[in-house]
Amino acid sequence: MPAMNRYLKETDFWVRQRVLPLIHREGVNRLIFCKPPIDPDLLPTDVIVVARQELQFQPSSLRRSWEISQLWKRERLCSFRFPHLAYVLEGVAEICLGTSVLRIPSDTLLLIPPHVPIDDNQPHLRFLSPPVSISVKVIWFLVAPSLVRTHICYSESSQHFYTPLQFLFAPSVYPVTLTLMGELERKDEGYREVASSYLTAIFWQILRAMKVPPLPRNCASEIVRLFPEVSENSLSGQICRLILQTFPNTPSVNRLADLVGVSPSHLRHLFKHQTGQSLQSYLRSLKLRVAKILLQQTDFPIALVARILGFQDPLYFSRWFRRGTGFPPSEIRYSASPSRS
Repeated sequence: MPAMNRYLKETDFWVRQRVLPLIHREGVNRLIFCKPPIDPDLLPTDVIVVARQELQFQPSSLRRSWEISQLWKRERLCSFRFPHLAYVLEGVAEICLGTSVLRIPSDTLLLIPPHVPIDDNQPHLRFLSPPVSISVKVIWFLVAPSLVRTHICYSESSQHFYTPLQFLFAPSVYPVTLTLMGELERKDEGYREVASSYLTAIFWQILRAMKVPPLPRNCASEIVRLFPEVSENSLSGQICRLILQTFPNTPSVNRLADLVGVSPSHLRHLFKHQTGQSLQSYLRSLKLRVAKILLQQTDFPIALVARILGFQDPLYFSRWFRRGTGFPPSEIRYSASPSRS
């Protein structure tokens, strides 16, 4: 397996040395759930709301972007389709979250729900080596269906820098993050302990995902689009989230029906009505479609693609793939024929 690149090595180091020990020590006491409106009384005592601002202009929608949903060009704000986790490593960060600007010291975690405007549209300079002088350092994780996008932002005065974006194949992180947000919203008895366990699980899953080389950006976007219903409060969205929890193992229709609380026949009917395709066909084709994307858009060895998809034996993976497509993985990888993709 290729060695972990240096950007992921740094992220791995900070998660192990700072993020997980903080969660173990403080639970969710140092976690800010950034769902507007932000109540100052619920913030850690050293986090300050320094300003409140109303958005003066209408945003533009970015329908073609799988990451960004809306853009406020004049305010230099944007919102994302999926939740963010962030950790302030050094200094005191000033971050705009919705209509509030927070001053956030180091050793603070943030959980930002989807569609919350944040000042991530500021001009950033990509760099390959950290700038010499740095006052603020924040590590970001965008949690999307099937993957996590991570990078580190550095700030000095009005200048912002960032490391190259890394896309990690981590299917189970997204549904756990949604469950964590649900716990923080409901605040049922014992929610702090439960939320702490979910937060710990999320970062351990991210660490495990770093053992596999990161995905190319175009590959990442195509894999996310395999789960178009996942963020919706619909039956198909619920099904996609359940599939992500166990992927690459896909549950049976009977198992999904038990989890949803309906009969298998009713589940098949509702899924077909909402998505236009049969549930059996979706389950059967999903892993195969992921395999095609990994083979065609990465240089991962076939054995690594097999392992990512839960096959311990590359030869068995090749036979399974050929049964599903009519072609061996090696031919799919190097073929440019649209009929074979």
